Amino acid sequence: MGSHLTGPAPSSSPKCDVCRDLIYSLFEDGGSGAVRYISIEFSELKAAAALGCIYCSLIDRGTQLFWGHRADFSGRVGGEAGDLRERLHVIPVPGRGLVLWRSFEDFNTYFSNCRLRIELFTDQGDTPFHPAFGRARPVGRTLTFDVALERLNNWMTRCERDHSSCTRSLTKLPDRVIDLSRPEPRLLETMNTEYGKYITLSHCRGQNAAKSPTTTTTATLQARKRGLTFNEICPLFQDVFSLVRMSGYRYIWIDSLCIVQDDESDWQVQSMKMADIYAGSFLNIATTYAPDSSHRLFVDRYFSTNHKSTFPVQSFKLIADNKEKSEVHIRQSHTIDHEYICGDLRRRRWQYAPLLDRAWVLQERLLARRTLHFTLSELVWECNCSYACECIIESETTNDCSTSGEYAIGARASVNRLYRSWTHEFSSRICQSTGTQQSSLGYLYYLWLKLASNYSSLLVTKPLDRYYALAGLAQMFQRVTKDQYLAGLWARDLSRSLLWTGGPRSSPSTSRSKISPTWSWISRVEKHDGGTDCSMSYSQATEDFIQDIRVRIHQYRTFSTIMSGSEFGPVSGQIVIEGAFLPVFVTKERDDFRSRNEYYLDLGLGPQGSHRRCLLWADCPQAEGEELEDGDMVQCLLLGTSKISGVQHFLVLREHGRDQDRYHLRVGVAEFERTDNDFSDAAVGSFIIR
Repeated sequence: MGSHLTGPAPSSSPKCDVCRDLIYSLFEDGGSGAVRYISIEFSELKAAAALGCIYCSLIDRGTQLFWGHRADFSGRVGGEAGDLRERLHVIPVPGRGLVLWRSFEDFNTYFSNCRLRIELFTDQGDTPFHPAFGRARPVGRTLTFDVALERLNNWMTRCERDHSSCTRSLTKLPDRVIDLSRPEPRLLETMNTEYGKYITLSHCRGQNAAKSPTTTTTATLQARKRGLTFNEICPLFQDVFSLVRMSGYRYIWIDSLCIVQDDESDWQVQSMKMADIYAGSFLNIATTYAPDSSHRLFVDRYFSTNHKSTFPVQSFKLIADNKEKSEVHIRQSHTIDHEYICGDLRRRRWQYAPLLDRAWVLQERLLARRTLHFTLSELVWECNCSYACECIIESETTNDCSTSGEYAIGARASVNRLYRSWTHEFSSRICQSTGTQQSSLGYLYYLWLKLASNYSSLLVTKPLDRYYALAGLAQMFQRVTKDQYLAGLWARDLSRSLLWTGGPRSSPSTSRSKISPTWSWISRVEKHDGGTDCSMSYSQATEDFIQDIRVRIHQYRTFSTIMSGSEFGPVSGQIVIEGAFLPVFVTKERDDFRSRNEYYLDLGLGPQGSHRRCLLWADCPQAEGEELEDGDMVQCLLLGTSKISGVQHFLVLREHGRDQDRYHLRVGVAEFERTDNDFSDAAVGSFIIR
C-alpha cells in the first residue's frame, strides 16, 4: 500500500544527479507553460538504479516492461558524422503522473514525436509516496457497456449538479428525431412543436459504401416512420441506441437518418439549422476513433503507432525499493488522445481520431454543451466547464486537486493552460454566450482567426459543405458581434482577415473554387484521400496588426449563389479597397529539394544598389487560369504593419478583365521588412477585388 510520504523537500539538494529526485523545480523548462522535463541516457539511468536510487529503479524497470531490450539501446546514429544516443525524456504531469518517452531527438520534438508514451502513477485508492507519481484511475483493456454507462452517468450527474452554464431549460425538438421508446426505433416528425431532451451523434460516414451509415432517403422515408428493424441498423448505431436507451433518454438526432439524404432542398434547410440542433442537445456522443459505421462502441481498447503496430491497453504494478514497499503502476500514457481533444494536435489525426479531421464536427463540438468521446484508448468527457476522462480522477483536474507543494502549483498551471485553449474560449465566449461575459471585439476576432485556421485544415466531401459546416458558428459569432459576414471573413476585421496564407506555401496541387471569391480562404482547395481542405493560417505578426492609414474600404458585398438571401451559404462577391500599392514583377525559381516552384517579388534596387526581393505566398500558382510565370506583373497593396516587429503586410493582386469590367483577383500575400520599402511615397489607388 502507498505511504503518506511526500518526497524530498524542494529546497534540498538531490541525492541523485540523474533523476534529480524528481523535484519539480529541478526539471528543465520545456518552453510550453507548465511542461517540464529531464532528458536521461539509458546507461545513466541503469547506473543510478544500481547505486540505489529508488526513483531511477522504478523508471528503469518500467521501461524494461514496455520496451524490453530496446530500453538498453544506445547505438550510434549517423555514422561517423554523428553520435546521437537514444535518450529517455521524463515529463512530470502534476496531479496525475510521470510520463516517459524515448527518441534520438531533443525534447523540443515532444509534441510531434512518437505516439507510444508510458506513465507512472499511483492507484486512485492509495496516497502517492512521491508527488511525481500522482493518483490516476486504471483503464480496462475492454470497454464494456456497463463501464461506459457508469462513466456517462457519473459525469452527467456531476455536470448537472455543479455546472450552471451547462444547464438550460428544455428546448424544442428538431424537425425529425429517432424515437427509441419502442423496441423498433422509428423516425418521428415533430412539426417543430414538441419540447424535450434529445441526444445528438457525431460520426464519420466513411469512404466505403459497404460500411456507410443507415440513412433516410425519399424512397425509405415512410418506412423509417414505421420503424427500423435490427438488421437495417448499422453496427455503430446499434450500440449508440443501446447506450442512449439505458441512459434513460428517448430521442436522438443523427444527420444521416433525420435529413433526407437525396433531397437537396431538405438538406439545405436542415443544414442551416444544425447550429441550433447541436446547441440544444442534452448530450452529444462522438465516435471519435471510428472511421466509419461498421465499428462498434464496446470493443477492446488499444494504442496505435502506425498502420501495422497496435498495443493493447494494459498496466503493471511495480514495488518501490523503500521500506514501505510502496506501489506504483505503469501503463501506456493516454496523453495523445487528450491532446487531440483538449489541445491542438493535428499530427496523424486522420488515423487516430478521424472524426476530428472532419469539418462538420468542429461546430458540433463547439456548439454542444456536453460531448462524450469514444477514443482509441478511453472515454473522454468535454463540457462547457470541464474535461474529464477515464484515466484521470476528476478532483485531480481542477484547482481543488489534492496534490501539495510545487506539484500543486504545476497542476493548477496545467489546468489553466487547458482551459485557455482556443476551443474552450470560443465555445464559452461565443457559442455559450449569455451576455454576462464581456470580451473585447479584438479578442473575439482573434478567436475567429484561430477558428478559421483550424477549420480550414478539416476535410469535407462535398465542396458546398465548406460553407454549410461553418454556417452555424458564423451565425453564433454574428449574434455576439453584430458584424457582417463575408465568406469566412468579417467586415470590421477585413484588412487583417485578408492576410491569410495558404499552406503548404505555393503548393502546386491547389486549385481555386468556383463558388467563392478569391479573397476568401474558402476559395483555396486541395484534394486529399477522404475529401478536400483549404488549409491556411495567419502569421503571428498579424496579432499586433495596425491598418495602414491610407487604406479605405469603400465597398464589400457578397451575393448568395444557391440559397437566396443567405449570407452564410455559397456566395460570390467583391470588395473595393483603396490603399498604397507598388507594381512589381514575379520571379519563379525551382526548388528541387521540395519538388516545387518558389515565387519571389522583385522589388528592384535598394539604396546601396543591392537587389531586393521577398517571398510570395502564392495561393494557387499552377491552377488553371492562375498560372504564375517568371516576369508576370502583380500589384502589392499595403494593408498594414505589425506594431512590434514593423513587418509590412501586403495583399498581392493581378489584373483581369478590360475597359469598364477591369478588376483584380488575389494571387497571395507577402511580408516586407520596413527597412526594405517603407512605402511612404507609394502611389495610392483603388482596387475592385473579386
